[in-house]
Amino acid sequence: MMNQSPLTRTQGLLPPAFGTGMTTETYDRAALDMVNPRLLKIEKELYGKKWFDYRFMHPVEATYLFAHYYTQAHKSFMSKRIGAERAAFVRGFRSKSGDIFDGKAATYQVFWRGRQEADKLGMPYDYFCDLGMRAADKAKWRHSPRPNQMYGEGMIYNIVSLYLEDVVKPKILNPVLPFYRAEHYEGHPYQNDWLDWLAEQIMMRPNPEYGLMNSMFVAEVIDREQATNRLPEDLIIRAEQLWKKM
Repeated sequence: MMNQSPLTRTQGLLPPAFGTGMTTETYDRAALDMVNPRLLKIEKELYGKKWFDYRFMHPVEATYLFAHYYTQAHKSFMSKRIGAERAAFVRGFRSKSGDIFDGKAATYQVFWRGRQEADKLGMPYDYFCDLGMRAADKAKWRHSPRPNQMYGEGMIYNIVSLYLEDVVKPKILNPVLPFYRAEHYEGHPYQNDWLDWLAEQIMMRPNPEYGLMNSMFVAEVIDREQATNRLPEDLIIRAEQLWKKM
């Protein structure tokens, strides 16, 4: 669309997807000129729901990232049908330039809506797209789900079920951005949202002391003071004792 320049705190930390790293003005123009105003209206509330790594991203930039992950998941799905060599040349959408905003409205609108569904769920885009393809594969779909099929009611149910069982249950996801590490805490609302979410995830575990130990001493995404404000003191002590035994 236009020249690229560093824009967000995500620069260099998330995949170098086509369309990321452009100027705010470029993204604003694309959104206002091309996206249905009805879809734009809900963006403000999504900033408080979407996965933490994406909260600094412009919605247009985030949609480019979503399209990147969808294309990767689509190729993976098709590799099982036609082989990896042929699947490498498969495109996730129709566009001569490879730009989702350089084509029919039907193309970028469905990616926009798919990305919004992932944001509503607070789910990383790679998981959302991969699990959608997995659900289709389990159902023995001949072709991969198109972007608009990724947010159908039945598909969303399957994606959430797989996410809870195969992702959330066995591990706690951590953001990629260093901004969310304990050492970089500055009281930002997004950081507080992260810590509150993390505390909830830890308390959901059968043995929460293991989750807290990992978060405090391995991932270092929460320190003792932050934990004290959100978790029982006896849990923190158990986590510290576990770490000392390591």
